Amino acid sequence: MHRRRSLAIALSTVALVAGSVVVGGAPADAAGTTYQLYLTGRAIDGYRQGTIVRASGARGDTLKVGSKYRYRGSSAAPKGKVTLQRKVGSGTWKTIKKAKQSSRYFYSAKLPAYTVPASVAVRTVKYRFRSARSVARGVLNTDYSATFTVKYENPAHYTGFQRTVYDYIAPYCPTVAVHLDRGIAADGAAGEFQWQRGISIDDTTVGAYSPAWQQGVALHECAHYHQFSAFGMSATGWKAMEKHSPSVFVNDVDPATNAPDFPVAPDWEPLEHAADCASHAVQPAGYLGYGGYCNPTELAVGLALLTRNAKY
Repeated sequence: MHRRRSLAIALSTVALVAGSVVVGGAPADAAGTTYQLYLTGRAIDGYRQGTIVRASGARGDTLKVGSKYRYRGSSAAPKGKVTLQRKVGSGTWKTIKKAKQSSRYFYSAKLPAYTVPASVAVRTVKYRFRSARSVARGVLNTDYSATFTVKYENPAHYTGFQRTVYDYIAPYCPTVAVHLDRGIAADGAAGEFQWQRGISIDDTTVGAYSPAWQQGVALHECAHYHQFSAFGMSATGWKAMEKHSPSVFVNDVDPATNAPDFPVAPDWEPLEHAADCASHAVQPAGYLGYGGYCNPTELAVGLALLTRNAKY
């Protein structure tokens, strides 16, 4: 059972509480409307998560909160003054950027890169949204969202086989965290990419492989990161990714032998074959975890997936 996959992402899509209600008691502004604006719910990349793990330097994850507001006057949604704040370790909260009002009830912001100091192995960083009181906007109160936590790991502190695996993926996935997890073997997995925490490798299985096969497994999981990233790192993007992979990645045979290079696994699918071919493009001596054959087009597109975030 030397293949395996999976994105293993939480499948509960964002369901942030949002809405409005009419209230009295607050004096209306000159435009006739005042609001009490509250931030509620949270999601990271479209999933209801509070904590994720990334390697040092990671950026681009999207944080999102819903809003509820009470109003007097017009029912139009308030244009709140919402910002993203960050607290590093035990430090203080600091505003780092403005949030975008992505729709009537929702605010979002992409995380900037964060680099862990060289002497630190893991740094916990918390984020939250702040809605400020604004007389000009008719918003009468200040409110804060629930916190988001990102644990940034410094791969320079990885040791042993964890460091070996990271070194395999570093040219292509430098901000993806790596963990050794023998528990994934229960699912028949040698390796997994999990959106929440990065790449997991069963070191008892993969550690017995040849270096080329070890690299092949690591790059397969790295390719899953690029697949997810290229489609926007979101629940919606993941579904689009599944639909798009079959446009290039097919279950064919080597024309020279009229047979696949490796036996085709029962759970072969285009998404996994794309990751296999991306890995094989870099390390031809590696194995295809889901079997089959990578034709020249698949190898070229697979390499583009790893090096240019091509959408497959």
